[in-house]
Amino acid sequence: MTEKEFADIVGSTKKIVLSAIEKHLSARFYHAIDDIAQESYLRAYRSIIKNKFRGDSKIGTWLYAIARNEALRMNDRLAREEEKFKKSILYAEGLSGTDDRDPDDAERLYRAIDKL
Repeated sequence: MTEKEFADIVGSTKKIVLSAIEKHLSARFYHAIDDIAQESYLRAYRSIIKNKFRGDSKIGTWLYAIARNEALRMNDRLAREEEKFKKSILYAEGLSGTDDRDPDDAERLYRAIDKL
């Protein structure tokens, strides 16, 4: 496969791939759309090179499935990262040992983290 041939595939399927990503990616993770699209096309390219695309479906349908799976993987990965971050905050709060903090401070912090 030439570079131009793959560029043509990307050009003709970009809307389909982005649609799959936006549909299956949690809104709070929209900052990762470009990364997911890139990974989707990279996986597709590797599969095409290894002759793993059998042609049982249209290439757009196949890429939609790849992009959907990548979006779902990213949801899981970023959710795990959020949990780790929240746990580290709780751990840090426990280490500080101060009991005179406003209990609403932690809640405001969590809301700010969720907005990120």
